Amino acid sequence: MATKRTKLTIKPRSWVRPYLQRTEDRACLVVHRRGGKSFGCLQDLILKCHTHTRKGLKSSPLRYGYFAPTQAQAKKIAWSYLKTFTHQIPGVIKNESELWIRFQNGAEIGLYSGENYERARGLYFDGVVLDEYADIPPDAWESVIEPCLLDYKGWATFVGTPKGKNAFWRVYQHSLKDPEWFSLCLKASESGLIPPDQLARMKATRESNVFEREFECSFSSDIPGTIYAKEVEDALRLGHVCDFEPNRGPVWTTWDIGSPQNTAVIYWQIDGMRRTVIDCDISAGMTLEDRVGHMQAKGFNYGGHLLPHDSAARQPNGLTFAEELRKAGLSNVQTIPRTHDKELRINATKKAFPNIWFRDKTTTHLRDALSQFHYKEATDGTGWITNKISHGWESHPSDAFSMLAEAELHGMLTDQQSHSRRRRKPRINAGVGYGG
Repeated sequence: MATKRTKLTIKPRSWVRPYLQRTEDRACLVVHRRGGKSFGCLQDLILKCHTHTRKGLKSSPLRYGYFAPTQAQAKKIAWSYLKTFTHQIPGVIKNESELWIRFQNGAEIGLYSGENYERARGLYFDGVVLDEYADIPPDAWESVIEPCLLDYKGWATFVGTPKGKNAFWRVYQHSLKDPEWFSLCLKASESGLIPPDQLARMKATRESNVFEREFECSFSSDIPGTIYAKEVEDALRLGHVCDFEPNRGPVWTTWDIGSPQNTAVIYWQIDGMRRTVIDCDISAGMTLEDRVGHMQAKGFNYGGHLLPHDSAARQPNGLTFAEELRKAGLSNVQTIPRTHDKELRINATKKAFPNIWFRDKTTTHLRDALSQFHYKEATDGTGWITNKISHGWESHPSDAFSMLAEAELHGMLTDQQSHSRRRRKPRINAGVGYGG
């Protein structure tokens, strides 16, 4: 039985039109605030649902995913737009609880979040949008989302407003050099979307670095209230980020524990005053047994494992997290006593930074997290920074990183423990950079 063909009209902003007409399967959109990036990307998803063709549509209909940093953001922004855009299209089914829309031809758009990206594991996608990519855990794309595109050679769009030189910055830099990528940077001074008088008012009432970042798409301006961003920049400038091989001395780990994907582990070697970060596990959704096996497979000579105070809390099974780690095969597991003033730990970590070195190729995501770790802005629009820490994906590795300083505040690393068996500087193989 033939169905009546629906005429679909898309009215994009002028900058969106080239994006809708692109032929590249990867895209990076750097767009100023109020530039309509989410709006344009959702228009593209709806258009693709009605125009894309491929083999296997009867058994595997078109499926697209929109990823926001949090479920609340996905629902507040994208879901409202989707319902507005599609309310006049016949035969549309909307699922409010699971946040997906299905069209009459079976094509589907689902909303997902970086805080629960495992929900997408095992699915296939014909295309995805990763909105505010800097705020999405890096493992989401690498371990879950990109493999979901393999079945049908799906496309991906990375979109956002700059937040320093992080994963999104690296994607943008790559897009500028790769002819197989669609790349766009839209500044407010060039788009014409914000009236000149309003733009001038915003420029006059904001710190220059805030205006440059939010409206002129500058990657050189950091997030307001950053905690370790300057220290990471200094480490790069001083050549403390480089490629080397770990020595044969003991390796110490520091932890932040939570759900499997929120558990972070940082791997250190310590030689006198020098602290060398040789590896990290971030956003890795592993069971405890798999995690211990993963750690043992690295082949490190472990000196000990330093856990936060909550690892001593009894769980429903009657064991503490520390006891579970010992049961799974780790030895010398220690719980750090609680430090009630978080600023002591933060200040101790800042003071330690001049003696910290990073292995470049294995700590990229950790350095991103440390650069983005920040205090919250006030919600009253004043731009004032509060004393409350923002708890995005970056907070877990940053907390794990600072556990070394906290352990030292409690005297847990004795002279015997803190000196490697072979006091040798790292062998440097490559130069400094944001590689990865």
